[in-house]
Amino acid sequence: MHEPKKEFFTRIHKQLRHISYPYFQRVDCICFAAPENCAILSLEKINFMQSIMYLFQLDLSIDMRCFEAGPTRLTNVRDSHNVQPLKSYFVERSVFLWKTNEFPNCLSNMNVKRFDFFFNTLKISCPANLRLTIEPKLPAPDKIENLKTNIWDLLSEVYEVFAKLEETEAYVVELKQHKIDIMYCVDFSLTIKQIKQTRQSQNATFCVNCFFICHEKCGISDDAGKKGCSSMNDGICTVCTNKCIWSAHKNISNTSHYTSDQVTTSYREMKTKYEEEKGELLEFDEYLEHLDNDKKGLLDRIHNKIKRITECKNELQGIEKNPLAWSISDTIDEMINTERRRKENGYENKIKTFEKLKKLSM
Repeated sequence: MHEPKKEFFTRIHKQLRHISYPYFQRVDCICFAAPENCAILSLEKINFMQSIMYLFQLDLSIDMRCFEAGPTRLTNVRDSHNVQPLKSYFVERSVFLWKTNEFPNCLSNMNVKRFDFFFNTLKISCPANLRLTIEPKLPAPDKIENLKTNIWDLLSEVYEVFAKLEETEAYVVELKQHKIDIMYCVDFSLTIKQIKQTRQSQNATFCVNCFFICHEKCGISDDAGKKGCSSMNDGICTVCTNKCIWSAHKNISNTSHYTSDQVTTSYREMKTKYEEEKGELLEFDEYLEHLDNDKKGLLDRIHNKIKRITECKNELQGIEKNPLAWSISDTIDEMINTERRRKENGYENKIKTFEKLKKLSM
């Protein structure tokens, strides 16, 4: 998809309305084309197909298999099942793969059986009406404010977990570098990273789309007066890279900043404290293994919070089941953009971690 989601699905919706008129926008099924010689559909293509289904008010019969057959065979199969014109609608592209010499006969026969299955399913499918609009339905005002607050709270928690993850990763690197020294002296001194959080009690204007604080020490409340915030120009934020509307912003009561220091401690002290927390004694390699598992657990916590942020954003915009809905990868991309803008302590490592989480989400 080489154009923005909203423009793309709006165009598809408009085409469907135009082509199916005057047949009341009622459709029995949609059959999707796959690239020639393609035997497996990618997750992206499957997600696209499922998104198209949203354009209809009821579930449609959908066949996601790859077909391969010549035009003569297709006509024979279609005629044998008495498929009438305009009874089924094939969207936008050529539906079936052409037969090529590269396909063995067994694959060709298998695809013919798939044709039969598809048309047999079509006979018992129920038609669905095309949605009149794909515009979102926004939640109630009080729900909107709760969702905005949830997004800020979750984002704050993400950065708190990030701080712990960064400390743990730096500590593991230090242990591995000095393994031999530690084997000879358990009181070996280590220099570890310690990240401190500084909270400031102040009203600030936070954008729930960009995850960016657009105006610190803002005295404008969350009502329509927010249009008068110094970061706004005619109700549009001049700080947001996406030029977000004033209503996408929320007053928050405090902000946090993180700084890092280098602290000297001993291996014995760190390990003893950890063993007391876990309630077991550990050898060096076991200790490292536990710390590696801790890192994975922290990554999972961050990922789950980003997932919840994404759900809140989609609910806030009324697009939970809409093809325009944000994915976790979309949310992570926006967080990466914010890190590049803020350039606060450790932002390069955060971006690397975000990229890692993005791969896990695909």
